Amino acid sequence: MVKARIRELRQRMSEVASIDLSKIPRDKASMVRPLLLYDSEREEEVTYRLVTPEESDPAAGFISTVSPIGRSLMGKEAGDEVVVSIPSGSRRFEIRKLTNFMMKLRSDVMKLLLPYL
Repeated sequence: MVKARIRELRQRMSEVASIDLSKIPRDKASMVRPLLLYDSEREEEVTYRLVTPEESDPAAGFISTVSPIGRSLMGKEAGDEVVVSIPSGSRRFEIRKLTNFMMKLRSDVMKLLLPYL
């Protein structure tokens, strides 16, 4: 099981290393960039990260780019208001902040590697 996890981590690190950071917009919501949103329905701030459908885990804040929320957030900027149509109605979010991608990525990689160091 440990060897399988190590292979998985190596694969993930390889994927991350192949990202061309110069092509990721710095001022727009995009994949892997954490977003700080204000959920006006619940009157609270939430952090979401747009990810591939395979990585989706809404309870943990990992929102698929093909989900209604993910599609609505892609390409938006800080300060934009987004109304998302979902099966139970609609939700309104304000994008408060686009989190620094590289700092969050480094933090996530370290969290993955710490148990093995």
